[in-house]
Amino acid sequence: MSAGAGVDRRAGLRLVAIGDLLVDVVARPANGLAGISHGSDTAAAIVLAPGGSAANFTVRAARLGADCALIGAVGDDRAGRWLLEDLRREGVDTAGVAVLPVADPAADGTGMLVSLVDPSGERSMLVHKGANRRLRPEHVRAGFFSGPGLVHLTGYSFFEEGPRPAAMWALALAREAGWRISLDPSSRAPLIAHGPRRLLEDTAPLDFLLPNRDEAAVLSGEEDPAKACRALLRWAEVVAVKLGPDGCLLATRASAGSSTAAGATGSTAAGDATSIPTPEFLTITDSTGAGDAFDAGFLAAIARGSPPAEAAIAGNRAAAEAVRALGAR
Repeated sequence: MSAGAGVDRRAGLRLVAIGDLLVDVVARPANGLAGISHGSDTAAAIVLAPGGSAANFTVRAARLGADCALIGAVGDDRAGRWLLEDLRREGVDTAGVAVLPVADPAADGTGMLVSLVDPSGERSMLVHKGANRRLRPEHVRAGFFSGPGLVHLTGYSFFEEGPRPAAMWALALAREAGWRISLDPSSRAPLIAHGPRRLLEDTAPLDFLLPNRDEAAVLSGEEDPAKACRALLRWAEVVAVKLGPDGCLLATRASAGSSTAAGATGSTAAGDATSIPTPEFLTITDSTGAGDAFDAGFLAAIARGSPPAEAAIAGNRAAAEAVRALGAR
């Protein structure tokens, strides 16, 4: 459901995300990935949809009533115009999205992604970054960081040397403006290739660090999610480790005090990893965009002034909504 129009934009922090805009082709083969007929035809459910990690985040957060803007890049082509129209319809400010000329559609055009979904809902992705690689610091305007706000960074913006200076510049502008900083490390394989320590050193100190289980292990060197969650407090004030169907683990440097949100279990003392379960009846069709949805639910709640435990519940709820249908939104 699009909530871009008619949503009550409640008072709170502005959310600005920097990162990818993509056209998603999501395919779920009838007999699973192993059942794909090489060199022939295979029946599948296929969805064409707007996507991209940062774009998914802003759309989900806007639907929850947050004031959202996106900084990124698309090609001056049909796909780019479609993505921008969709964002505006959802109520996302697109003034920070650069529309870049396309000399070679295969290289410079709007980015695209093919997501292959198995019967469990897990996905494997083939990505063409396209225009996302061409985002530069001059495309990031200081005016985006006026008033109170929070900037949400995705690891994808740091993994390639093209957009990385733009992400670093946006981070510097946000810090200068006194904004809070959030990071989603994005994906395990490129995180390892880039260097987990490098990403943390580039972005810390963070207010919020939102990895999934695998990313938390890579970032911390701890395979146990609770140990990883606690260890990552070295880099962030609040860490939420996403556990898929198991909800999330939450740790904060400061004590949560006496107010414990409904649905949280375990200790709320400073540094402890608190288990916050997912909604009871969880139906998983496709996990594409679930992490982005969690981030949106979590940070939209933070923007409204909710404490971290309540924000984590909101994140779980948003992720549970995302996985019910094919596609990221």
